[in-house]
Amino acid sequence: MVSFQASKIGFVGALALVLTGCMGTKHAVGVQQIDGLVGRVERIHLDAELSRERVQDAVEAVRAIVRGEFTGDASEAFEQFVVAIERSEAQVDRIRQSVDPMQERAVEVYEAWSEDLASFTSPTLRARSEERRNLAGERYARVLYAIQPTLDQLDAYNRILRDHALFLSYDLNASSVVELEPELELLRDDAEVLDETIDQLLRAAGDFVRATAPLGKVTLSGEAITAR
Repeated sequence: MVSFQASKIGFVGALALVLTGCMGTKHAVGVQQIDGLVGRVERIHLDAELSRERVQDAVEAVRAIVRGEFTGDASEAFEQFVVAIERSEAQVDRIRQSVDPMQERAVEVYEAWSEDLASFTSPTLRARSEERRNLAGERYARVLYAIQPTLDQLDAYNRILRDHALFLSYDLNASSVVELEPELELLRDDAEVLDETIDQLLRAAGDFVRATAPLGKVTLSGEAITAR
């Protein structure tokens, strides 16, 4: 198994790991294997989008409490806020759990691709295939390299939301929520930074899928696109 720690060594190191591989068992690679890797990257793309939605749900929940945008019991609104945080945290874990399977498939694909270059009899096609392998590896490495910053910022944002929940758990009244008003602006500012980081991952994953998926239609962000 290739550890996700590979993403922490930087773009060049991650790319080198992907292109050289470190698995002992050799695997034949074809359209199905490439399609499998594309599916793993699509999973990361979807999980990242859902993480953003879960964070937004939690922010809306605390905003409703602080600004009194709810009808009914305040304690019930607080419970909904806590549940929203838990869902956000669980979604981040889903991203984490998707990384190792994706990385295992990537090493399998690029290791076999590298070995099969020797099977070409045409030097022109061999050179072209090697160039395309390198480009595909670079696109994949950009996906890998974008994951850890996304996870770190999502974790940090969820911890901030947990702080809000802890604050309110002992002090859920009219005077305490007034003191949280300025914190909503900080949440908004931090959310802008988080959005950009998630967008970088989504762009990297989308670029990989569009450029690598086998001919036909693939699903990305709920839309059908033509793979090239």
